[in-house]
Amino acid sequence: MPSNKFVRISYPEKLYAQKNLLHSELELLISTKYITEYKSLRSKEARLKIALKSRIGECLSLMKQLNKKLPKVKIPESDSLDSPSSQEESPQSDSLDKELARIRSKLERLQE
Repeated sequence: MPSNKFVRISYPEKLYAQKNLLHSELELLISTKYITEYKSLRSKEARLKIALKSRIGECLSLMKQLNKKLPKVKIPESDSLDSPSSQEESPQSDSLDKELARIRSKLERLQE
């Protein structure tokens, strides 16, 4: 028959062990609370995504119906739309070139 051995624990060790045990229980309960909250939020997110997907489908079908009912308008292609964008780039690039030249000249004056 095995003999039982007992270990005597001092009062401060007992308090320390009880505090650690209670802190561990507290952390486990808090973790459990966060996990259940996370699960509920994930399920809510899934429901909202499904609802959003169905609403988007409804909107797309309504847009298709609207496109069928609206008259078709032919818009002539013109080169005038492309030219303003190229004209806008030129002044900006010119001003950048001028700014670069100005800074370079200042640097040259400072080096002398």
